[in-house]
Amino acid sequence: MFTLRIVIKVYLRNDLKLIEAFHKATLPDDANPPANFTITHEVRGGEAVFTISYNGPTSSEAVRTAVSTVEEILRLYKMLLETIT
Repeated sequence: MFTLRIVIKVYLRNDLKLIEAFHKATLPDDANPPANFTITHEVRGGEAVFTISYNGPTSSEAVRTAVSTVEEILRLYKMLLETIT
């Protein structure tokens, strides 16, 4: 059996207000990630890094879950941009 590893990182820089809002909005996502997924984010200086990782069996469901999670994060980011700016 093959294993699949997916790592997706989203970086935000230079807008402290947006970084703080994004950090607060994504905190609930860390609590209950899907099986074999880890979701972390950290804020350091003027940068936020949001990381979605999958390490497990190769499956189309894992890829769909990763894509769906990224789409959700991008929708959240767009909503925050529209709200803050």
